[in-house]
Amino acid sequence: MNMIGVQGYTIRDYIANKAQFGETLKKLRKIGYTCLDHGIPQEMTAAEYRDMLAENDIKPLKVGSDVYTLLDNPAKAVKDAHELGVDLVTVLSIPKNMRGSEDGYHQYAADLNRAGEIVKKEGLRLAYHAHAFEFCSFGGYNGMDIIINESESVEIVPDTHWVAAGGINPPDFIRRLHGRCTQVHFKDYGIDSGTEILESVPRIYSEVGQGNLNWPDIVRACKETGVRTYLVEQDTCRIDPFTSLITSFKAIKLLGL
Repeated sequence: MNMIGVQGYTIRDYIANKAQFGETLKKLRKIGYTCLDHGIPQEMTAAEYRDMLAENDIKPLKVGSDVYTLLDNPAKAVKDAHELGVDLVTVLSIPKNMRGSEDGYHQYAADLNRAGEIVKKEGLRLAYHAHAFEFCSFGGYNGMDIIINESESVEIVPDTHWVAAGGINPPDFIRRLHGRCTQVHFKDYGIDSGTEILESVPRIYSEVGQGNLNWPDIVRACKETGVRTYLVEQDTCRIDPFTSLITSFKAIKLLGL
């Protein structure tokens, strides 16, 4: 069954405390969203977070960590995942000091693979959320190629905007991940028309259907490859975030999801 949810970064300014978080969850559910991609808030236990989401009929999707914390102490992430009732651990981006070289990507892929094997033994899955910088070229291949090819035990969570920003066609990339991708972040790729600089095309984050991405083919690729969860994310909203989320939700439903 497909689920349409929200990535928590979109609503980061509306979840400062439990009361505000609860009101925000009510708004998301009223729009029609049924799941939330967000780590356990620092001020809550996994059980408290689980119960707050359940009160609003919204499902949790993951626990968050970084690879090196996970390798040093996997017990906490495993415990939180089981208590929250999820089977996915999503890790942070490759550290900045490793992004500039092939060796850095090779090392990180190896570390991802080790972490993936650890959580797999606990009945969990490990996922890496890709942005754009991983597509830096090393001559014939890029950092994302290294991560995909050398960390076979890890799923990839692509973001349609960031894939396009990396110079890759999002449907092609999603199809490449067949069998290793169950969630996709939906964000359109727009161009700021207000620039006065000749040939400058500053990209902007756009609601689904409001930019230039080929959404029908993106959706086809997702259906072909077994994607089950569609997550709207807006790093920066040019309008009210909840209006933004309504716009994207309506567009996604029109796409047949």
